[in-house]
Amino acid sequence: MEEQLKKENYSPPQKNKKPRKQKKKKSTEKKISKLKLTFIILVSILTALCLAVDIWALWIYFFAPQKIVSKTYMVDFQTTEDGDKEPFVELKYFSNANKNGYEALDLKFNFMLDENQSSLYSQGIQYVAQYSEQSNSLNFNFYADTSTRDKEPYDTTTSWGNTKRYYNGFGTWLVNSNFDRFEYQSFDNYETTSNSTNPIDLNASFKIELGEGNLYMLKFRGFNDYVDTKVSAEKREQYLTKSFVQTREENVDWNVFSSSTDIVSYHYMYDVNYLTKLLFDSLEPIKKGSSQVLVYDLPDVFDYFKYVDGQYSDEREIDSLKLEQQVKNYYTIKVTVLDDGIQKSDESLFNCVKGSASFNLTNDYSSNEFYVGRSVIHATFENFDLVERDDGTFDIVLNSEFLNKYEKYKSKIYLNLILDYKPYENKGLIVNEPTYDSVKGFSVYKIDINKSYYSKEVA
Repeated sequence: MEEQLKKENYSPPQKNKKPRKQKKKKSTEKKISKLKLTFIILVSILTALCLAVDIWALWIYFFAPQKIVSKTYMVDFQTTEDGDKEPFVELKYFSNANKNGYEALDLKFNFMLDENQSSLYSQGIQYVAQYSEQSNSLNFNFYADTSTRDKEPYDTTTSWGNTKRYYNGFGTWLVNSNFDRFEYQSFDNYETTSNSTNPIDLNASFKIELGEGNLYMLKFRGFNDYVDTKVSAEKREQYLTKSFVQTREENVDWNVFSSSTDIVSYHYMYDVNYLTKLLFDSLEPIKKGSSQVLVYDLPDVFDYFKYVDGQYSDEREIDSLKLEQQVKNYYTIKVTVLDDGIQKSDESLFNCVKGSASFNLTNDYSSNEFYVGRSVIHATFENFDLVERDDGTFDIVLNSEFLNKYEKYKSKIYLNLILDYKPYENKGLIVNEPTYDSVKGFSVYKIDINKSYYSKEVA
């Protein structure tokens, strides 16, 4: 009986393989639960952050005040370490209203040669009429540059089989075809002039000083207000509206049942041609026969890059929601407007007309002389100081202004002294004739003395 009960109650030992499988399953489920929880937490956090950003953006849009970041650039005279001083921009217009020469316009840029600001360099553009009969005829026409056109349309419409694709494109202002254009460059303020090897285009740059010793690089913005990601959509639309010039139909394709046309809105770029047109159009109220230094409030035509620790950094900030950057540009510009036409090369800002340093329509060659390969510079009493001697007479000595301008080129020039003593004689002053000490070591080509008697040349 006992053995029977044992047999009935007997059960073989269970293998532990099955329980282990159950344990592994429970562990896997636990890990999955943890991953789900982590994922839910991350999604919740991201959702909360996105919602917070949306709420913040909506609050800014509806309630936050508009903030404006203002930058003002005052581009004044450019002064080197040696004291050479020139305005960044000079403009000289010969209207030829008197019909005595050629109508011409000179635009000159003076800027630092290098980061040491030790000397100035100059580049410029000259427009000269093709015929001497022209007067007050200079104007600018817009020329579309088809290579700047958008690759993809910003809008497309189709009606009754007629498809129109809309694009933006850009162009520039060029002087009318009755004028020739010349570009010059110089390292010595056009005492020595050469044709430009680096044309003033959108790749050109100017190193200038702003404020006390702050060096910047300037580059024309071109159409950056359209393509620059730092510009807000609002400012982009403002630029397109302001710069719109003309609409043109391009790639017109007609057939019996349909047509396809590209509608291109062309806008002007901020380049040297736009700046020239802008300045030229401002000349009308300026008194003829005068030379003035004016301060211009210019549009945002330049990008500014500040020189810091050996590199140039972009000054332009990113426009964003409720944050707008406004740039004010004030430029000191020397402007000369004349009723005469240009007659001699030395009347130009570049000492050159139509690419020639010897251009001359008159019979007077006194200011166009060259001797043994050197330029001849005229010096009058305005270029001399009077120094009183013990005997009450006065010696003449070249003044500091003349020396600062020409002394570094002493080996390249001769002086032609044109000295009128009559005003001093009328005042009872005895002014001695020039000596070698008077001209501070400059070589003298010739002397023209207007006096009650003619005396010796330079000793």
